Amino acid sequence: MLKTKYEYNFYSFYDHTGMEQHFEKMAAQGWLIEKLGYFWRYRRIEPQALRFSVVYYSEASEFDPTKPSEGELTFWDYCAGAGWQIVTQRDDTHIFYNEDLDAVPIETEAVVQVETMERAKKGYVLSNTITVACMLPTMLYLQVSQLRRDPVAFLADGYDLTMML
Repeated sequence: MLKTKYEYNFYSFYDHTGMEQHFEKMAAQGWLIEKLGYFWRYRRIEPQALRFSVVYYSEASEFDPTKPSEGELTFWDYCAGAGWQIVTQRDDTHIFYNEDLDAVPIETEAVVQVETMERAKKGYVLSNTITVACMLPTMLYLQVSQLRRDPVAFLADGYDLTMML
């Protein structure tokens, strides 16, 4: 019997409720999330009903040399006091589970939850957008120069034409 399982992450990082429901379904099938990334890694557990919470902690950073930081440890202690156990975390995304299906949620205010998510992901999305925006003129220049050099070959190749668009 397999002890680990890998699954491609099809969820947006803004879809915390979808991820929570997916983790609950996987726990009922006997799989507990162990590592986040492009591929999620699960480990085998006894099938059980668990409640999950995906929480964004905006003070966490992938560049922080002390992982987890003091603030994260304090945050985890508060969550543990309410019965929530940390399963895994990647950068500012933390996954908790609770065996009590009626446990008080970690985040109870929807407005605060959205603001925290926005703060946590703003740098991530903004840096990727800036990178793409800086690369776009260079890519466009290369495509136009290819078109000027050999227009027949450029227009005959669907890939080049698609890249231009």
